[in-house]
Amino acid sequence: MANDPEQSLKLLFAGLPTHKKIEFLVSSVQTLSNEQCAEIQNSIDRMLRRDFITLFRECSQIHIAEKILSYLDASSLAAAEKVCPAWCAVIRGGNLWQRLIQIRVLSEELWDRLSIQLDLKKYFRFNTVCQPNGVTDHIPGDYEFGIQTKGLSDLSEVFTQDYAHQHSDFYRSLYFTLCRLAEDHTVCVWKIRSPTDVRLLTSLHGHRASVVAVEFDDRFILSASGDRLVQVWDFQVHEYVRSLVGHRRGVTCLHYEKGIAITGSSDLTVRIWTVETGLCLRILEGHNHLVRCLRFDMQRIICGSYDGKIRIWNLQDAMNRNSSGAQLCAITLAEHKNRIFRLQFDPLQIVSSSLDNTVVIWNFFTQV
Repeated sequence: MANDPEQSLKLLFAGLPTHKKIEFLVSSVQTLSNEQCAEIQNSIDRMLRRDFITLFRECSQIHIAEKILSYLDASSLAAAEKVCPAWCAVIRGGNLWQRLIQIRVLSEELWDRLSIQLDLKKYFRFNTVCQPNGVTDHIPGDYEFGIQTKGLSDLSEVFTQDYAHQHSDFYRSLYFTLCRLAEDHTVCVWKIRSPTDVRLLTSLHGHRASVVAVEFDDRFILSASGDRLVQVWDFQVHEYVRSLVGHRRGVTCLHYEKGIAITGSSDLTVRIWTVETGLCLRILEGHNHLVRCLRFDMQRIICGSYDGKIRIWNLQDAMNRNSSGAQLCAITLAEHKNRIFRLQFDPLQIVSSSLDNTVVIWNFFTQV
């Protein structure tokens, strides 16, 4: 063994000072071909790699590994699950798919609206106030208009799977299903002949973001979207008529009646429109957060906001260009302690619901 030239060379090399080792290697590499140099480089690269995720997990610092992987986007997180069992265990144990959904719900209006519409928030624990969003209910009747959700069948499959021992798989499937739902920007017109006979008449295309509210009468269909527009469609022939343009951020709520449309937005304003001409008659300001819901009759407009306040405006004064904007808000109601989601009213009272887990009934005469 002592006469083995390779072994003798290794022993001699091991006894050299560090700088001599480097000089020897550099001079030796210069005698190699490009292919041989590339192979050596690949070997060195593999030697220098360190699996920090597995190391942190093995030394009981798994929270650091979870923190590192939490910065990945969805496609990267899906790839990371396949690296090795240790990485997969960190992702599953840290609920990283659940966190990824939470981040998008908290930061994107569309995802927040989807989570509310599909009643998904019971699957999460939110420690941060969600970002603005807005939704209004569909109107029942012979026709019903709503957001086309081709992915709802996929969503049904997600919830019918047995994920008892695969918690992470549930949230991964849910994430990508929500992605598919969020990509649809259409309005569908359905003919309801009976509870069991519902037929799609047509789809209306034109919005560049999710459609959050739809209202209609026997002349027009109005669709409000996160693309800042309210689009007007002819009710009979289902053709595009015009757009109501003015909001600086996404439209979050809409009410349309007797030729008047009133919209709320995440730009903190309420706008009054004439649908026949597309003109904006008035911009109402005063809320400090997204306007989440609104209703009106021909006397007043009632708006609920994420600032926890309900504002009541005089509609006739608001439509009068000579009226002072400062005098249009007649009443501000501030009983709720958190975001207002829904409200309805009649001539005697307002009923509002909020994230503070309360429903408040307001009396128009006593304001309590």
